[in-house]
Amino acid sequence: MPRDDILSKFDLGVRHPALDSLRRAYATLHLSQRAPLEERSQKQLQLASVLVRHAKDNVPLYRDLYRDVEEIRSWEDFRAVPILTRDLASQAPLEDRTAEKSAPDSAPVEMVETSGTTGKKVTVLRSTRTEVWRSACKLLEYDWMGLDPRRSCASIRFDVGPNVRGYDSRLNCVVTNSWEEPLLGRLLPFGRGYVFRVGSKETVVADTLREVRPEYISATPTMLESLSSALDGPMFEIAMTIGETLYEPVRERLASHFGCRIFDTYGTREIGRIAVECPDTRNYHVHDYNVIVEILDDHGKPGNPGETGHVVLTSLHNLATPMIRYKLGDLATLGGRCPCGRTMTTIERLEGREVSRVVLRDGRKRLARHVSKALQDVEGFGPFLLRQKDYNVFELVVEEGSRGTQKDFEEARRGLSDLVEEPVTLTVTRVASLPPLPSGKRTRFVIDFTPEA
Repeated sequence: MPRDDILSKFDLGVRHPALDSLRRAYATLHLSQRAPLEERSQKQLQLASVLVRHAKDNVPLYRDLYRDVEEIRSWEDFRAVPILTRDLASQAPLEDRTAEKSAPDSAPVEMVETSGTTGKKVTVLRSTRTEVWRSACKLLEYDWMGLDPRRSCASIRFDVGPNVRGYDSRLNCVVTNSWEEPLLGRLLPFGRGYVFRVGSKETVVADTLREVRPEYISATPTMLESLSSALDGPMFEIAMTIGETLYEPVRERLASHFGCRIFDTYGTREIGRIAVECPDTRNYHVHDYNVIVEILDDHGKPGNPGETGHVVLTSLHNLATPMIRYKLGDLATLGGRCPCGRTMTTIERLEGREVSRVVLRDGRKRLARHVSKALQDVEGFGPFLLRQKDYNVFELVVEEGSRGTQKDFEEARRGLSDLVEEPVTLTVTRVASLPPLPSGKRTRFVIDFTPEA
């Protein structure tokens, strides 16, 4: 292994079975970045075959769902495995999705739950094995960022508060000696962490950040935009954006305002690390040895590079509560070969949630990305919520302090007309504020009517 990667530089040398497994997993990810495609594909298929067989034999839900599934010997076999919808994953009792037996490193050690942004919470069990691979993916991401783990990091999360151990009432945040989780914290010398609760006043967070001066910050784009109104830059070296789609206008504003590099990552609570932004391009590279990412069209067929489709995920190391061909409700555009030379699966663009698509009168659905991007391009436009109230009737909700002009609203109306292929009515409503969701994310589009079947 090259001696200039993050593990070679900072490994504390602590010996423990889980840490040794983490070292091996990271080495696999690090050394396989430019591995031949066939080698990567075969390894994924081997892991998927073992996973499907384990699920069919040991998990009540899959025992029924997979009653007609035979041995997985090819990608055609794998793509014939039934889809696990978010509805089914959220409605099935956890005990029906949990393995009745598994290897010691796959025994449950932690239960996690999604934030419920979609209204459908999904619970999964994590094991030592899933944590090892999740941590290995993080290490690779940090290596690409050129991050020094000894420096300090702030984060804004929905699951902290004054009752959490380490809460500092003067700084109004949780202070930790290591900003990473215990497994990684035993492997590398991570610096101090400052964890703020989503919903904390921007001015309060800004005051603390001015005092402690962390080099890094991790938060949703929504939280960072809110923070920028109270905190002048330059401030950070790296901002790690998580949890929601990062649009280019927002990226540019954040990078300029805080005077830092922006690295976007893609992951979920129920799956773990999925993909990270390429250090050389705007593509996203999938952690292929941790997850299989399929991008399927509306008929369930694999898409081609440049085509947008439904994201379907398989967590390759979760044998405790297997998530196989899980359609979580995200949309993405498949990428081709990345100019950087890495052979990992490439996502060209993350498009947001399936529910963020405008419905046309003939039943087709289209992304409102271009309209959203145009609004976010406007300096000082601020948070907004676009409601589709009928096929050709929309409401744009903005804050009272928005700098959006009549010209901006008219351009949005024309964009929506082009999108739905008919003239539309757009009403603008101003409200005192549009706070983010408890998860720190922001809903930008909702459908407020029932389309005809």
